Amino acid sequence: YQQLIKQDNKNPDYHGELGNIYLSQNKPQLAANEYVIASKILADQGALFRVQQLQGVLYSINTQKAEEVRNYLKNNPLTH
Repeated sequence: YQQLIKQDNKNPDYHGELGNIYLSQNKPQLAANEYVIASKILADQGALFRVQQLQGVLYSINTQKAEEVRNYLKNNPLTH
C-alpha cells in the first residue's frame, strides 16, 4: 500500500487499508494517521458515511485524531 500511495496519494482506500495493516501490527498511532488522511479525502469526496465509519475506529484508538477529523468536517464547506 505504501507503493500504491506513492503512485496515487489521493486514494482513500489505500490509506485506509494501510491503516488496517498498521492496526493489525499493533501500531495504532500509524494507523490513526492513515485513517485521518483517508477521512479527509473521503470528506472532500462527499463520502460522509465512510468518514463516520472511520471516525468510530479513530475514537477507539486515538481520540485526538478523531477530533481532528471532526473539526475538519466542521470547517469544510463540502460537508455541509
